[in-house]
Amino acid sequence: GDKFAMAYDTLTNRVILCYEKQDSQQYGYAVVGEITTPGGTPTITFGTPSAFSSSDTNQIDIVFDTSSNHPIIVWRNQGNGRYDSIVGNVTGGSTNSILFPGGVQTIQNSFYPSQPQIAYNSQENKLAAFAVNQNSPYDGRVWIGTVSGNTISWSNYQQSGSNIAIGQLKVNFIYYPPSNQFLTFYGDYSSNEAKYITGDIRSGVYYGITGQNVQPTQTMNQIAATYDPESQSVTVAVRKPAPSYNIA
Repeated sequence: GDKFAMAYDTLTNRVILCYEKQDSQQYGYAVVGEITTPGGTPTITFGTPSAFSSSDTNQIDIVFDTSSNHPIIVWRNQGNGRYDSIVGNVTGGSTNSILFPGGVQTIQNSFYPSQPQIAYNSQENKLAAFAVNQNSPYDGRVWIGTVSGNTISWSNYQQSGSNIAIGQLKVNFIYYPPSNQFLTFYGDYSSNEAKYITGDIRSGVYYGITGQNVQPTQTMNQIAATYDPESQSVTVAVRKPAPSYNIA
């Protein structure tokens, strides 16, 4: 849900950075980087950036779909009041370029999502786009996406939890392969307690349960989570509120 995000392209062995260009237009751009080690020193070389949005692009996330070999970008379209997505084509070789021949596919109109995030389910070969509704009951919403060529089709949303705090507290939406589930980590809007929601895909539809407290119970100022494939576990870090601001 930030103004830039990065993903690893397993097909071309490159990285893809997407970002909001900080100028008068604030359009969304993506650029491909190749990591080499000339003389043993790691170096990253970027190609020419390509615009994926011709409107004010406010919050962005990206994931690489290994079944279709495409990066997928989602973002809050500040200019048009939409939750949008797009499928990219990465070219390797000497060009390090990214193109978007399929154009923009809208996930939901008139929504202005907060914390838009996307995760790829490697067992179902499906994508899940997440965002928080900024109006009461501050519910999480999840759409299931299917890639076909250079386009992506999205299901209607399903609610996943409520009273989700946004802004500084952040939200993390990740895929957890051992149980074939999506996990949403967030702060409760009322209590600032760290919570999580588990959800899965059933017959192409997302099912998420009510939020549960991260144990031991933690009040928090910010939250972040990541999946470690080596240990097949999730590490969750919370930044404690004032006065300590310690990481727990």
